[in-house]
Amino acid sequence: MRMPRRTLAAVSAAAVLSTVAVAPTAGAAPVDDAARGGVVTSIIDALFGTDDADDADDATDDPADPVAATTPASSVPITATPTPQPSTSPAPLAAGAGDPAPSAEQCSDLRGDADEVLRCSFFSPSMGRDIDVDVLAAASPGAPVVYALDGMFTFGNENGWLRAGSGQLQDVHDGRVTIVAPVAPSGSFYADWQGLQAGQPAKWETFLTRELPGQLAERFGADTSRMGVMGMSMGGYAAAMLASRNPEMFDAVYALSGFYNLDDPVQRRIIDLGPLETGANAGTEMWGPFLSNIATWRAHSPAANAANLTMPVRLTAANGARSLDAPSENAIDAWIKGAPMETASAAMTRQFHRSLVVAGNGGNVDLVISPLGAHEWSTWRADVRGGGWDWMMSNLGV
Repeated sequence: MRMPRRTLAAVSAAAVLSTVAVAPTAGAAPVDDAARGGVVTSIIDALFGTDDADDADDATDDPADPVAATTPASSVPITATPTPQPSTSPAPLAAGAGDPAPSAEQCSDLRGDADEVLRCSFFSPSMGRDIDVDVLAAASPGAPVVYALDGMFTFGNENGWLRAGSGQLQDVHDGRVTIVAPVAPSGSFYADWQGLQAGQPAKWETFLTRELPGQLAERFGADTSRMGVMGMSMGGYAAAMLASRNPEMFDAVYALSGFYNLDDPVQRRIIDLGPLETGANAGTEMWGPFLSNIATWRAHSPAANAANLTMPVRLTAANGARSLDAPSENAIDAWIKGAPMETASAAMTRQFHRSLVVAGNGGNVDLVISPLGAHEWSTWRADVRGGGWDWMMSNLGV
């Protein structure tokens, strides 16, 4: 997990808050959702800071606005049935339509023959450039596809799910599906931006739902009529977002440690973290200021569109507590940042689960909140190997 630098005071405060959230005194009453929501808000503020301009903007909210930005996370309504938002994306391009799929020369062994991951270049007409995608192909044609979406603070030129030495998905891949891991910039949210990201067009939803499937079918013989999508952190949000906007495309959604409710100002603030890595104001560049573009923001909010998620969904997170011997790429980050972040994500995941239940889709949702785990790869790897990958394979019929 690679994170931007934070002040010691901020992360220390967050660590204290995480302890309060995940380690109640023996015999004490359980922490209710209202108290948990306040802790989550404090964690996000401590880790990421308060956007003063956004707070000032929130102060002008119309009190009658049902999604007023001044509503705390703990009191966001979950009893009203979420309003379905139809996909605004056109149908996927057929195989062979538009620009041709990459030839064999446009795919190469990313690391020799060490793990059979290919680095492929696929042209995106909407973005006007080649997009790098890491692919772990199925053993034979006709296999389903699983999109694997990365977190916000990426490794730059690799997707963390297939990164060298990590073995997040290499170890569970047995040739039954083709794993497709797009290499997107930090903070892309795999969304279609109205503006530019770091000076370039960013049309990730269009690429993943319209432009890439036909090229995968042509190049790898993939069966793009059977597709799953999974992701962690930012990718967890994106997996749920893409599926809620394109429900006809995905047969299974596996979201790990995400955030899902953009009516909540705390969770909207996460989208505004894009500037830390990309130099662009992510929220404003993506869909414009919230108050003047509420409908667009809500159209990208999985919680607001929970009624569309009728396919099997697996939601997972951990409580933020770590064992002393837990493996970690960066133990300091994991303790000081990853623990409180995962505490927050667990609360957001529970809230999203309730939205799905209210929408009538609770019966197709598996909710897994682990007692141990921080916001880091060891947590997600354990969930994938502990049943998550088998769940995906089962729901894709392989």
